[in-house]
Amino acid sequence: MMSGYAAMSWLLVEQAATGRNRTRSGNRAQSSGPSDIFRTRDGWIVVQVVGDSLFAKVARLVGHPEWIDDPRFRTDNDRAEHGAVLSEGVAGWCAGLSTDEALQRLREARVPGAHVNSLQEALEEPQVAALKLTQAIRHPGRENLLLMKAPIMVDGALAPLRSRPPLAGEHTAAILGELGYSTAEVAALADAGVIGTTPSAAVHG
Repeated sequence: MMSGYAAMSWLLVEQAATGRNRTRSGNRAQSSGPSDIFRTRDGWIVVQVVGDSLFAKVARLVGHPEWIDDPRFRTDNDRAEHGAVLSEGVAGWCAGLSTDEALQRLREARVPGAHVNSLQEALEEPQVAALKLTQAIRHPGRENLLLMKAPIMVDGALAPLRSRPPLAGEHTAAILGELGYSTAEVAALADAGVIGTTPSAAVHG
C-alpha cells in the first residue's frame, strides 16, 4: 500500500487540492504530450515530450508544424488534455517506420524516445548486466533460478540475495515453533489441513 501511494503521490496531491478525479488514459501521460507508447512497423517505442521546446521539435518531426500555434496545445497541461489527438498524429508517423528508423529520427531531432523491450530483451539489456540487477541462485528442481535484486544500493552496489525463495509451507513449522507451538500441535494443524508444511520442515519447541 505504501509503495503504491508513493508512486501516485502527485496524483493524490492534485486530487486533494482540486478534486479533479482523473481517470485512466492507458499509456498516455496525463501531464504533458505527446507522451505515449507507439507501434512501429516492427515493434513499439515510447516517446516522452515535456515542455514547449520539445513539443515544437516533435511537431515538426512528425509533420504537424501547425500544432505549435494551435491554442489546444499551448501548455503541457493543454497538451495533456488533448493528448489523444497528439498521440494519433505521432502514431501515424511511427506506423510507417521501423523501430530503428523512428528512434534514429527522434535522436536527430533531440526528442526523447526509446525501444519498448520484450521481457527477454529486458533481461538481455546491457544495463542489467552492468548494474548486476539479477542474481542466479540454486533452488530445488532448478540449478540456476534467476532472481531480481531489491533496488537498494549498499556501499555503491545492490545488496546480494542471501537465500532462495522458500517452498510453500517450508518455514511454517519453524515459525510456529518460534511462536510457542509444540511439535505435536503443529502436526495436528497439518493433519487437519489448517497449515501446509514440507517434509523437510523442522519444528523447534
